[in-house]
Amino acid sequence: MSFPGWMRSALVTQGLALLCTGTVSGEPAGTAQSIDQPTTDIESISLEELLGTVNAVSKKEESLLRAPATVTVLDEDDFRMSGATSIADVLRVVPGVQVFRSAAGNYTVSLRGTGGLQGNNVVVLVDGVPMNSRIDASVDWAGLPIVLSDVERIEIVRGPVSTIYGANAYTGVIHILTRRGRPGETGITARAIAGGDTALGPAGELALHANGRSGSVSWRTIVNATRDQAFSRSSQLDSDMEIPLTRAGALLGVTWSPSTSKSLELQAGASLGERSGLDHLVLSSTPLSTSQVYCLAKLSVSDLPSVLDRFESWARAGRLSMSTSSEATGFTYDGARSIDGEIGVDLHLELASGLTGTVGGNAGVANVTAPFLHPAESGRTRPNYGFYLSSELSRGSWVFTAAVRGDVSAMTEEPQFSYRGSAIFVTEASAFRLSVGSAYREPSYVEVGSRFRDPRSGHILLEGTPGLESPRINSVELGVLTALARSITIRPTIYLAHLGHLVVEDFEPLVRKTFATDSESRLLLGGELESEWQLGDHRSLLVNFAALRWLSEGRSEAATMGIPEHNSSFMAHASLRAEFPIYRLFVSMGASVQSARHYNVRAGIPPVLFETKLPFMTRLELAAERDLEPRWPLRLFVKLQAHVPHGRTESPFPVAPELSTALLVGADYRH
Repeated sequence: MSFPGWMRSALVTQGLALLCTGTVSGEPAGTAQSIDQPTTDIESISLEELLGTVNAVSKKEESLLRAPATVTVLDEDDFRMSGATSIADVLRVVPGVQVFRSAAGNYTVSLRGTGGLQGNNVVVLVDGVPMNSRIDASVDWAGLPIVLSDVERIEIVRGPVSTIYGANAYTGVIHILTRRGRPGETGITARAIAGGDTALGPAGELALHANGRSGSVSWRTIVNATRDQAFSRSSQLDSDMEIPLTRAGALLGVTWSPSTSKSLELQAGASLGERSGLDHLVLSSTPLSTSQVYCLAKLSVSDLPSVLDRFESWARAGRLSMSTSSEATGFTYDGARSIDGEIGVDLHLELASGLTGTVGGNAGVANVTAPFLHPAESGRTRPNYGFYLSSELSRGSWVFTAAVRGDVSAMTEEPQFSYRGSAIFVTEASAFRLSVGSAYREPSYVEVGSRFRDPRSGHILLEGTPGLESPRINSVELGVLTALARSITIRPTIYLAHLGHLVVEDFEPLVRKTFATDSESRLLLGGELESEWQLGDHRSLLVNFAALRWLSEGRSEAATMGIPEHNSSFMAHASLRAEFPIYRLFVSMGASVQSARHYNVRAGIPPVLFETKLPFMTRLELAAERDLEPRWPLRLFVKLQAHVPHGRTESPFPVAPELSTALLVGADYRH
């Protein structure tokens, strides 16, 4: 049995105390030793080993303690001990991440004050493959080929990281890593979950994961299906108009490793489903069918001579299509499809003692076809290419990093540059980080190339604006990781961000929506806190908090982001987790709160003026899990989600579903 995430955090606390006093012993995370057995001495284990590593910050494995950006890692045990059943829902526990659900399976996720009606300011990856739509850079969370039970860990980086991921890594990146099984072992995992909400909206999920190895070839397969009608009822809709989420996904991965220094990975993923198309352009509950398929090939060679430490090359391709079976009265995504492909190379260098570097480049093409695009843009193939350079210098207790990137994106006419730099001071029990960065977002096909005519009147209701400037963010942040006492670890971060060149949705004249670059900038100050308190051998308390204060505000209500009223001024999460080893029982109780939001905007095609006040919201979660006898590899669990007050929505859209209480039960089989 592996340690839960909260117990690993306890070990981190013990390790901090050990490093400070030399009197505490424990066990490293991830071992198979039972918690009932005597602990082993961890005097030789450093704080960096206890904290582990991350990959998403710099696209290379590095110590969490020395990472040049704010990053939170959620693992399988965090998922198990959460009441969340979807990938987007589990992100609510991360400070600085705002999530709202518009319909079953339809989420908008934003980071650090960039919440609004769209979710196109963060890059989402599944095993390194971008999931953002080529059409508008948004993320269809129901269109991912995986579900939460397929995920091994999620790395959430907050702050500009366009130096690594290019356009749209504007406020951060969310890297989702799927389960691969233990090296050299063959295993099968199956999950079934069912339940519903207080409005009798059913929900269910089936998932199967298998992995194995034959000689130098390892493989894994993921298959899943979901039917979700919980929290889909709206007081403004007839029951016949409620659209449940129905989806299926699959992922296949094969890795050939002829030696420890060489590997070739092939991966393919696909999803197919139907959900509500409700968003800032479609203010009606319209059924939207989506299908997505992608493939990836990645070659990695390490232990090379001279200064070249590792060589990686990759190629990927993807296709997305959207359709609807209903007759739309306004804007619709029906008939939209995109095809894109990209190749890239990354060279990791060992330049000198303590000095490393990475040089990378990529080139690709994208083709988007849609009835709502201008005839000159629909079906047009656009190229994109970029390069980046990063370096890291370690000198004693100091770590310095620098990175720069240049891109010519599909929708930008001029090269765009982004940068990032940091200075980190590391002691035995703490780390202090100062970092600065600049990133940008690529204008979307909708913003630049759209032309939607009303099918009845023939009037143009939506028209893009060629030559839009790329929205840009410049930020500086200070982060600390330390231990206040033997049983408390904290990670405070404070940041200052400047938002400029924002895209606004211009309604002049009122019958037409166009887009323009906002001449006004915004300045915001934010703070985040992650903390954990070990209450005993088998209990821990986690408390996360985030706050925003706008130092200057733009006056345009047509901005797609950067409006203070669209973002909660504070969010908080607390959870108490406990284990009862005798009964093989795990229990977690948690609560998340966010302050009120207010939307007074014109949205939809044709445009509609609506005002929505979302009150102070509280989300309560309970998760309980029990392992059966050791000879039975079966785990039973129950998850409860409750929203206070009942009957309210967390989405600004007029026909968004009301939130209440949902109860789900399920079982995991692992062999």
